[in-house]
Amino acid sequence: MGNLALARGKAAEAEALLARALLFQPGDADTAVCLGNAQAMQGRYPSAIEQYRYALRLRPGYVEVRF
Repeated sequence: MGNLALARGKAAEAEALLARALLFQPGDADTAVCLGNAQAMQGRYPSAIEQYRYALRLRPGYVEVRF
C-alpha cells in the first residue's frame, strides 16, 4: 500500500504506511529505500539520507541505493 501511495504521488501517506511496515519488518532494505523516497519527495532530505544509509547497512551491496 505504501508503494502504491508513493507511485500516486501521495508522499505523506506513503511515508506513514512504509514507516509502519518497517516496524513489523525492520530488516527490510527495500522498504527503507521506499521510505527514504517518500521523505525525499517531501523535501525531507536528511531523513531520506538516513533511510538510505540504513538500507546500505542492511544490504551493503545494494547498488541502486547509491544512485
